[in-house]
Amino acid sequence: MARCRDLAGDVPRLVAIRAGLRERMRQSPLCDATRFTRNLENAFREMWVKMLENAKAPAWAGALLGAKHN
Repeated sequence: MARCRDLAGDVPRLVAIRAGLRERMRQSPLCDATRFTRNLENAFREMWVKMLENAKAPAWAGALLGAKHN
């Protein structure tokens, strides 16, 4: 509790933290749209492949990716 009170009372430090938050957020992986999209596409691709490997996958599903899954 004392640490929280000390940090909350350190106005100059709070001002410095607040001043840098936008730039820190811009530089974070959360705002890297290219990386996010690539990771999302990879996740979709992995889900698709797992679905194709499932015995219940429709016969036409593999043709969409040119894959040969039975």
